[in-house]
Amino acid sequence: MIRALEGLLVLRNKKISRRENSPIPYPVLKIGIELPRNEVYKRIDKRTKEWMKEGLISEVNGLIRKGLSKKRINEFGLGYREVLKYLTGKIKNKDELTERINFSQHAYVRRQMTWFRHDKEINWCKNIEEAEAKIKKFLST
Repeated sequence: MIRALEGLLVLRNKKISRRENSPIPYPVLKIGIELPRNEVYKRIDKRTKEWMKEGLISEVNGLIRKGLSKKRINEFGLGYREVLKYLTGKIKNKDELTERINFSQHAYVRRQMTWFRHDKEINWCKNIEEAEAKIKKFLST
């Protein structure tokens, strides 16, 4: 949500003020659900397949036709970058495109997990039920 709002501000050329390191004035519960990596990868691969079926390539072509620069489309993130490479011939076919999107997403997840592991405030849970129990306990105190 925050990234979406920041994106809107950037599109409207408004300055974004950061409140980094400002204390939150109320109790916060940070929860992470730790899934096996192969399960996360399966979900990513499934989502990539859905993106392709829903017309990711057509979407990027449409953005180009509307006049968006390739630089701006690259800023949309993973998936879009690879499609641009596909459209310019740097990626040879749709199978390679799907493979490259999946690889980029997998690498991104690994970086995210490394980042999150440094946050000692995160309460890691094995599943939704464990997370719900922690939430109920947190809300009852």
